[in-house]
Amino acid sequence: MNWLANSAVCAVLICLSAVSGRAAPQGQRGGLGASPAVRPQELFQRAEAHLQRGQKGAALQIFQSLERDLPKSSKLELLIGTILARHECYAEAQPFFAKALAREPGLYDACYNAGLAYLRMDQPVKAVQVLGQVRPQDRERGDYRNLLGNAYWKLGDVSKAAAELQRAYLLEPDNEGYYLDAGSFFLEYYTPKAATEIFQAGLARAPDSARLHFAAAISLLVVETWDKATEHLQQALAKEPGFLPARFGLGYAYYNTGQNEKAVSTLRDYLRRSPRDHNGYYYLALTLRRMGEEENSTEVKQLLERCLELKPDFAPGYVQLAAVCNRQGDSQRAIDLLQHSLSLDPKHIPAHILLATVYRRVGNQEAAEREGRIARELQDKEKAEDNPERRQLKYVLQQVRPSE
Repeated sequence: MNWLANSAVCAVLICLSAVSGRAAPQGQRGGLGASPAVRPQELFQRAEAHLQRGQKGAALQIFQSLERDLPKSSKLELLIGTILARHECYAEAQPFFAKALAREPGLYDACYNAGLAYLRMDQPVKAVQVLGQVRPQDRERGDYRNLLGNAYWKLGDVSKAAAELQRAYLLEPDNEGYYLDAGSFFLEYYTPKAATEIFQAGLARAPDSARLHFAAAISLLVVETWDKATEHLQQALAKEPGFLPARFGLGYAYYNTGQNEKAVSTLRDYLRRSPRDHNGYYYLALTLRRMGEEENSTEVKQLLERCLELKPDFAPGYVQLAAVCNRQGDSQRAIDLLQHSLSLDPKHIPAHILLATVYRRVGNQEAAEREGRIARELQDKEKAEDNPERRQLKYVLQQVRPSE
């Protein structure tokens, strides 16, 4: 989802150039008339420069001066609001969008940008309300339906979100972002077959889209259709070799299908390109550990420690490091790591299972039985819930949705 009003920007700048030398009313200071040589375009540029430096107050002063000294128009208000929103000053942008709509009710760009700003402010109710002001004849647009669908998605209105998100790509079938949003929505509500069908429909229109190939792979990985997922990931990388999410996804797929050598090679390559992603270190460590725990123990430990250095709240990393420590006979450190893991995620089943094993090893039978019982109870509950691996895959997909 992108901010609208590019045409309005041009129109405003053209009309502003005609009044750039207008004198300010007598006694008025600090407005455009205080320096007739300064063109409005230059003042907009100064305001943007202030916003880039985080000087919101200085930018607002310029905008207020422009409002005071230039002819009133909905396009001027829209332009100011859009500039503020582009610099993530969403709350400050809303009054300008409101003034644009007061001057020209139903103005599409103002409604859209105000709705997008409300969505970025995590206020989907207000987003839906302002989008409802769009004139009926202007609503059959892909960007409108997509934004409205995302607002309903945040509200948890499943049926309306599904209808609007699908309507978006039907209206504009060549926009890959609309397929990505709609498919991601269906994955969020664990309907991977529908998600795959949407991504495949997108690929029928855009067969060279690395992101759609990647998204299709994720929807297939969720249901463990490894071979087809791997094919899509390989195609994504063939189309866009520098597309890092696909490279990680391919390493992940190789790991889960037991193709250890390919997993190691792909994940090492991924980490050379993306050295600050904890996921790469984690899955490389798991693969090396599976290939030979004794001979690879030093590197596995280093990889897991690096993983946790990058993401200290990553509970699974502590569990795997605890497993290495336990294997090396350091039971107390293993217990400490597992307890810390459970402080981060009390429902992490592998942590409870391993902790039960370590407690049993050190002779604490009561604690071992308690942890084993907790693990069994959590396993029973998880059968009816979304699998943590699926949640991880869907999180990865969010990173390539262009509308976010």
